[in-house]
Amino acid sequence: MAGIKSLFLKKLLNFSISEDSDGFLKLHAKSLAKLEDDNEVYADKIISLLQLIKGIQTINLDKKNCFIDIKYDSNVISVQNIIKYIDVIIDVISDNLSLISNSNTAEVDTLLGTLNDDLQQRAKKIGI
Repeated sequence: MAGIKSLFLKKLLNFSISEDSDGFLKLHAKSLAKLEDDNEVYADKIISLLQLIKGIQTINLDKKNCFIDIKYDSNVISVQNIIKYIDVIIDVISDNLSLISNSNTAEVDTLLGTLNDDLQQRAKKIGI
């Protein structure tokens, strides 16, 4: 079952670059509008992990119009590395679906710490 959930999550989070200007990245993900309330926690986790990346300033999720707006410091991080981070984050979330599903709201900080540690290790391995 975890394999099916992982595939669903990767398909759900498939995105394209809608706008790319210095310090601003707009991503479009058609399936954001279809995100059901019980699956919205995954989007929140991804946003939380992205916000921990050095150089990311703000992230706004527009579920209704299917956009993710990312403001970043282009002197600190490039668009290519943001995209690499997003791919790694999706893999981290996919690989930890049972951990996420079994966590309660009181454990959110611990969960994010665990996911962030995993993210940092994977990011280091691929040189971002």
